[in-house]
Amino acid sequence: MSIEEYIEQECWDYDEVTKDMVRYDEDKDDKDQQYVALTKIIVPTEFDKEQLIKAFKYIHNLHSIDTDFMAINTIAHLYLNPDTIEVVKNETSQVG
Repeated sequence: MSIEEYIEQECWDYDEVTKDMVRYDEDKDDKDQQYVALTKIIVPTEFDKEQLIKAFKYIHNLHSIDTDFMAINTIAHLYLNPDTIEVVKNETSQVG
């Protein structure tokens, strides 16, 4: 299934979506894990940045989230790295 097909689905199959996602491997040292890197998120306003930080913390605190998936773990912990979110104002920016 392509990423475009996945996005278009109204309902999704957990096993289908997660089958190729990398999980934390208990048998590996932390330095040998296959981490998912996210270096920068660019937003137009401080408001957007604050909303994303709150959303990431909300995601982190969900009881049903499986942070053994490395990409989900990265997203769930972005609130701990607010410098990852950069505000770059431009002429088309709208204040929330």
